[in-house]
Parts: sequence; C-alpha cells; structure tokens
Amino acid sequence: YKQLRGICHGKPLVAVTIAEADYHTPPHLVRLAMAEAAANGASYLSWPTWPEKERTRMISLIRPQADLLRRNEKLLNDAPARRDAVLFLPFRRWTKTDRCAAFTLAASLTRANVQYEVICEDDFLPLPATKDRGERIPNSLRETKVLLAASRSDFGPSELPKLEKFSRSGGFVITAQETDWLQQVQRAIAKPSIALQAPGNVRAVVHDQPHRTLVHLLNLNIERLSSFEDKVTPASGLQAKVRVPFARVRSIRALTADVDGTSGPLNFSSRAEGRGAVVEMTVPRLEIATLVVIE
Repeated sequence: YKQLRGICHGKPLVAVTIAEADYHTPPHLVRLAMAEAAANGASYLSWPTWPEKERTRMISLIRPQADLLRRNEKLLNDAPARRDAVLFLPFRRWTKTDRCAAFTLAASLTRANVQYEVICEDDFLPLPATKDRGERIPNSLRETKVLLAASRSDFGPSELPKLEKFSRSGGFVITAQETDWLQQVQRAIAKPSIALQAPGNVRAVVHDQPHRTLVHLLNLNIERLSSFEDKVTPASGLQAKVRVPFARVRSIRALTADVDGTSGPLNFSSRAEGRGAVVEMTVPRLEIATLVVIE
C-alpha cells in the first residue's frame, strides 16, 4: 500500500484480493484484507462469485467487518498516517530492473512495525510558483528525521544537494548497503510512534485526527485451507506503547467485528512527554483486526 501511495500522488486506491490464483478467497482472509485496506487509507472491492451453497455462510462471516467499517467511517477518513521514517522509491528505474529493492526494504519496515511513508523522485521536484531553485528540503522530508534508500546511487544529481541540506539540518540518510540498516533506522527514530510486544505476525498502523490517535492492529496469522475455509490463530496479551500528540488521554477503546476479540474500554497508563504523552496499554486478545481509539 505505501509504495502505491508513493507513486499515485493522492489518487484513490482500491484493493482486491486473489488468494493463490483462486477467485474465491476464504472469509477471514477477506475480513483481514478489508481491515488492512482501511488501515492504509484504501477501499476494498468485493467481487463475490460464490457458489449458491456457500453464499449465506460467506455473507454472514464477512458482513460484520463491512458493517464495522461503515459505522466508523469518521475514524477512517481524514486521518493522516504517522511517518517516523521516509523510504525512497526511484520509480524511474521501474522498467530498468526486475528487482525492486524498495519493496524488500518496505517489507522489513512493515514487519518491524516502523511507521513510514514512501516517496519517489517527483517529491524532490521544486514547488511550482515559488522561488525554490531546487535546493530546499522537500516537504516530503519535513517533520521526519530518517530517509532510507537502497543505495545513495538511487538519487540523481539534482537530488543530492537536498540530501546534504537534510543531513545538515539533523536528518539521517541511511542506505541498505549497510547490513544493520534496520537497526540504524530504529536508533535514528529514537522515539517511535509505537512499540509493540506481540507475535511477529501482528502489524500496527498509526493514524492521527485532532485530539485522537488511531491504532489499527492486524493479525496476519490466518491459514488458507480451501476456497471457503481458513484457520485463524489469535494473538494474546499484546502490549503497546504509543506516542500521542496531545497531553491528556481520557479513554482508550477497542473496536472490532471479531466475536472473540477484545472489545470496549481498555486499561491504560500515560505519562507526559513534551507537548504530548506516552500511553501504555494491553490488548488481551486480537483475532483478525482491531481498531484502537485513543482520545
């Protein structure tokens, strides 16, 4: 999703799923796909071709997720995603290689639950109708301290001066030519938006609205058994430390369409940090997807 966002420049993004070249995706994987699309500011397109004998069951299992998203659309729209780091995708090289290095880096960042944004060379272009001579730090690098790229050679001659200015202003330019690049990114971030103690197949995506922080939790541990059957292995005892941009936290609640997932008010503790706060909370049980609302 983040790579598509990096090259589509604000255009609407719609997702569909095909599991193992099968047009019939089992129900819990569909629900996960719907939640993942919502977590990434995209829409999910359902194109059901279910046999008649499967329709009632599939509808009954999938509809709760659709209803949850519809009821809470105000929590999904106008909610910018956090970005503790920025990943550079040189789209101009797309047709010159059959290996996208940025894809591998993005997968590692996502696995580590680093909150990041993907940009491409277009984001380095001078702003129109300004006196920018191409030397200013791009807007895409403002309010972030970390820029990650596969190689410094990914940047063109007109982009290098901007990197130098970014570095002089306190930013870190990190390349995957170093074997410990992920650890370098995490050290440079220093105060991450979220620190999650959970099984390795749990993903977190953080968004903000005025006086509200939203944390999408996704459990990828779903095994496809057949076209219409899958197996969910829940995650238990998730612990999260989340930084919020407001000082007073009144409540935290969990929203989910999963019958056995934790829902409702969550216990938490918070402490002040600058103009914001650090919140610590526990989610006892994550089935497929949960939206945590911090206010």
